[in-house]
Amino acid sequence: LNMITNSLSKTRSSIIIFSLLLAVILVTLMMYVFKSSAEKKSVKKNLTSISVLQLQITNNNPKINLFGTIINPYITKLKSPINTYVDEVLVHTTEYVKQGKLLIKLNIEELHNDIELQKNKIQSINQKIALLDKNYEFDQQLLKAEKHKLKIAKKNVSRFEELQKKQAISKKQADDALFDLENSQLATINRQKEIDTHPIKKSELKHQLQQANNELDNLLLDLKRSNITSPIDGYITQINAAKGSKAEPGQTLIELHDNNKTEIRCQIPELYVSEVYQATKAKKITTGITEIYNTLYTLDLLNISAITRLNQGGADAIFRFKDNTPPLAIIGKTVKVQVTMPVIPNSYLIPLSAIYHDKFIYKISDSKLKSIKINILGIDYVNNKEYLIIKSSDLKPNDLILVSTLATANEGLPVKIVKTSKVKFST
Repeated sequence: LNMITNSLSKTRSSIIIFSLLLAVILVTLMMYVFKSSAEKKSVKKNLTSISVLQLQITNNNPKINLFGTIINPYITKLKSPINTYVDEVLVHTTEYVKQGKLLIKLNIEELHNDIELQKNKIQSINQKIALLDKNYEFDQQLLKAEKHKLKIAKKNVSRFEELQKKQAISKKQADDALFDLENSQLATINRQKEIDTHPIKKSELKHQLQQANNELDNLLLDLKRSNITSPIDGYITQINAAKGSKAEPGQTLIELHDNNKTEIRCQIPELYVSEVYQATKAKKITTGITEIYNTLYTLDLLNISAITRLNQGGADAIFRFKDNTPPLAIIGKTVKVQVTMPVIPNSYLIPLSAIYHDKFIYKISDSKLKSIKINILGIDYVNNKEYLIIKSSDLKPNDLILVSTLATANEGLPVKIVKTSKVKFST
């Protein structure tokens, strides 16, 4: 009985100890489960919410914003053709004029008088030529008569000499016959001289006539130009005349700029100068746009300077309006120019908010941030929003990158994506 009692007592003790051990194990398991669940809930609660951009590989043109000055090196100077006075000035400085518009009227009363005098001079020369030709014909007829008279005079002298030998006539009669011969010879020589010099005299008169006609043509041209008109479309930039003022030949009265050759001078930053030179050498077009009085205009790069001036942070570039020149492109006006550089193929666009530490971005990998070093190649604009053009061998299309601004961003930070976006290109 004692043995049975001792055995039951030991069995009861073992059961109690086993039960206690089992209870301790169950409590420990439950505490571990509850702790793990709490830790998981805490981790989920502490994940950083972020916005990301899904990368798209595209061909992008960098754009730079510059300030330029509207210039026009092609100055047209209109000068007075005559010595006169200004009757009327019909335009004012900075006025835009069309080709053919009357700008200045000059006094032409004296010019009309000069034209009439020149016409009279031409008429007089023509009359002299006509008279010279008439005298030439008359001299030819007289020469025949004088030659015949000379022949008779020679015969008379010979006959009178024979008669004088026979003392049939007086010495005075023989001398008179000789005198007539000498007069006849002199008249014939003079008449022949007049005939021989006729071509020379006529040539001189014709030369005078040509000069007179040229002078008349110049006077008529001056008359035609006495009304100063615009030879081009352009802006009046300077007026050196007023009503009643003196106008001398060759004096510049008005200056204007050819509106079709208006240009914009900009300074390309040193960072882009080499790239622009290479593009120009490869005959790739560098374009730009400018806004003047709420109207956009397209520009083409005309040329870039071969030298850089002292203390200049780049090279001067000249842009020409592509399609038309704006009617309000005032010379000297400063305008903003957005220049489009040659294309960068197979690159990505990201917003400025994606940049950390100047040249790093964060890619999302396994719900954690991973820093990526990038090359920033320029700036582009999509729907008036500014984006950076980047490249990196560690990026591929459809990668997700952080675009939220996080002060706590660092390598390996757990994150939760709450918003995904793409760059929306215009169609």
